[in-house]
Amino acid sequence: MATSAPQNETCSRCSGSGNLPHFSHVVGGICFRCWGCGVDPKTAVQLRAWLERARVEFKARTAKLASCSWSHVTKERTDLEREIEMITKMGKQNRARLDRLERQVSAGRSWAKDQVRG
Repeated sequence: MATSAPQNETCSRCSGSGNLPHFSHVVGGICFRCWGCGVDPKTAVQLRAWLERARVEFKARTAKLASCSWSHVTKERTDLEREIEMITKMGKQNRARLDRLERQVSAGRSWAKDQVRG
């Protein structure tokens, strides 16, 4: 399981500004990749995929921990418990990060739609 999630949050098209001055004649120059919020939408997609893989890994490790008799295998049990704890911790952090990104993207899209309307 990859322990890291995508780090690049800045839109690659507008460099995070949300605006493309050389396209100011098209809807005020709003970046259509991030809809003016400056956050790369690919980051949210990658985070969702990471969270899904983390859910699968968490379930597999939890099932393995629950199904085996571990009275004599303490190191392997400790390793599994540590991995489950790490997946849980990173999952919570990345879920919060994804929620924040989705709020930013939503706000950017709302702003862009308002700009287009008038």
